[in-house]
Amino acid sequence: MNKKMSDNGLTNVEEVRLGLYRVNWSFSAKMKTNVGAYTTVFALRGSQFGRIYIITYDFLCKTFNEMEPYYFSFTLKEYSSSESDSSYSQLTGVGVQAAQPSEPKRQKIDEASVSSQVTEREKLPPLKVSLDNGDNFLFMGAEFNQVNSKLWEKRIFSKDNPKNVALWIDFGNSELNENKIVKGLAGMFYSQTLCDVHFHFKNGQTIGAHVIVLSTGSPVFATMFQSSFIESKTRIVNIEDIEPEVFRQLLICLYTGKAPKMKENGLARQLYEDADKYGIENLKKECVEELLNQLSVGNAIELLIWSDFHSATKLFKSTLKFIAKNFATLVSKPEWMEMMKNRPDLCLKANQKIAQRMKHGQFPYSKEFEQDSDDIA
Repeated sequence: MNKKMSDNGLTNVEEVRLGLYRVNWSFSAKMKTNVGAYTTVFALRGSQFGRIYIITYDFLCKTFNEMEPYYFSFTLKEYSSSESDSSYSQLTGVGVQAAQPSEPKRQKIDEASVSSQVTEREKLPPLKVSLDNGDNFLFMGAEFNQVNSKLWEKRIFSKDNPKNVALWIDFGNSELNENKIVKGLAGMFYSQTLCDVHFHFKNGQTIGAHVIVLSTGSPVFATMFQSSFIESKTRIVNIEDIEPEVFRQLLICLYTGKAPKMKENGLARQLYEDADKYGIENLKKECVEELLNQLSVGNAIELLIWSDFHSATKLFKSTLKFIAKNFATLVSKPEWMEMMKNRPDLCLKANQKIAQRMKHGQFPYSKEFEQDSDDIA
């Protein structure tokens, strides 16, 4: 995520999914009241790394039309490497470097190497550019007109002038193209090619990765590599509390969307904890699904306690329901007695769930329960 502050407001850029960018532009006080043209520049990261755009908001006039008193336009232009720095400066009033956040020199060199693999002709124009504004539904989702492959524009009459806008730039990556990109990135990870950050472990092992991928998939990594943290300069991260193979599965998930050894190595709980630490939501969901598949009478109480501690809501609710359904079997186990002693709050929730089931005629069942009923009869 890139942020740029100027007299023309605050610009915040993020790739919300592969190939779809949202540019939030919060207007300054002057932009909200004064007629005139206002320009900001931003650079794309992630799947469209290296592309620089210039967006201009032109507050044209206040008319005497009571229904639609404001008239303004937006223009989006892609800066091409074939253009001279002077033409860029004339358009925006700033130099090319202003569009690129200051980063350690090493990263610029490494990212340039990656970017050089994408030629100018391979950079296809966006399929769609549109505008969104929560304060004015009259132009929510307004689609820009494409003038040429590098220029888009939209003119709007409105009852209000905007205070902020969200510009959506959609490159429309097809599933096939997404798979190609994912496979290419995964291949670079597996071959440890062009890695610009390295993770060091206690046993001396090192695993390399790519800042772009890490920052796209994890808000923690994004902050780490775009801030005053020492890791943003050294590009070396020491991992003290995670085993190399577990962390490797976490990284593979960032590149491919899956952790392939989660099931066979029983890593689901550990991976969930690490994914929670680094804010990797899709991995957390995958871990929960795997733990639900593993749910049984033998581990239900343990999973209930664990899911409560780690605020895994879906897993907790499903496990609680499972325990209520199998209460007749679980109540005689040592784990239940231990939970009654150490976590009476969870026992209370289990009893409440059992009471709900009994109210609806759903009684706990087990073979032992059936035998006891027969003896009583």
